[in-house]
Amino acid sequence: MLDLYEKVQHKSGDNLPMKIYKTSGVYLHWHEEYEFIMVENGAALCIINGESVNLNKNTAILVQSGVLHSIHARPNTNITAIVVSPALWADRAFGELFNGQISFQYIFDNNEPTDRSVIEILKHIVNIYERECFGYEFILKAKFAELFAILIENERICHTPKQSRKTPAELKTMMDYIHEHYAGKITLKTLSALSFYSQTYIIKLFKKFTNFTPAEYITQYRLTHAQRKLKNGLESNLDIALSCGFNSESYFVYAFKKRYGITPHTYRIQESHKG
Repeated sequence: MLDLYEKVQHKSGDNLPMKIYKTSGVYLHWHEEYEFIMVENGAALCIINGESVNLNKNTAILVQSGVLHSIHARPNTNITAIVVSPALWADRAFGELFNGQISFQYIFDNNEPTDRSVIEILKHIVNIYERECFGYEFILKAKFAELFAILIENERICHTPKQSRKTPAELKTMMDYIHEHYAGKITLKTLSALSFYSQTYIIKLFKKFTNFTPAEYITQYRLTHAQRKLKNGLESNLDIALSCGFNSESYFVYAFKKRYGITPHTYRIQESHKG
């Protein structure tokens, strides 16, 4: 998974090993930090090691260290991502407990008291982080410790060793090729030549690790780049479509609306009003 490793330093201030982001989506990657993803309103699809998890308003998810994940949000969805190193709250006892032999519950909603408690703590963490009150670093450490104490006390953990789902080197090679050549024509035949896998096996491999077929993955990646271009508001829909690898403006509009629920034109208008 090294090629999908996120090299960004998630730090705030001088020594705080965490950062909070407001985002509308993140493409497939992994990092050493834990990540709590909260949907404040709207809806989002999270893909975690190939598993699809739908998140709605007031739901959250915990992505643990080293796990491949991506976030695909519908328009007008507000997502808060808390990316934090376990070094902030972990002591020797926690390190001995969490040594790869347990994993924590990772989906939280408002239908159960323990889940509601976790979500409330996450909201409190965001508030403390944004206010930067006196001693806020210490308070944040205490809040994360409280959160994991709740999970452990309520047995929201799994004691079986986590199954390793390392991304095959050949899949990384194919994904790197897609990321570099998404603006051009990419076929299964090309991917097969790169990986020496059969086209049928390539489809199974992509489905297992990304939850998309190769064609779907390519389209989603192209749409992510197109969405960023639309935010700038400088290029026409046709120019964006062609520069992102779509054969026509009509198919680009169809694919964009299928993923985001609105046309590129409407999306561009909404983004211009935000500015």
